[in-house]
Amino acid sequence: MPTNNDIARLILRMTLGILMLFHGFYKVIHGIGGVEAMLHASSLLNFRT
Repeated sequence: MPTNNDIARLILRMTLGILMLFHGFYKVIHGIGGVEAMLHASSLLNFRT
């Protein structure tokens, strides 16, 4: 029989997994152009070499 700790861990893992899945879909669809532009503008890193 699952305890409350088991159920809480399951909910936490499912929530984090779903958030990571949506984040991955966004990166696949829209790419990393926004992060690339932000880093290039602040002169931290230049991907366009």
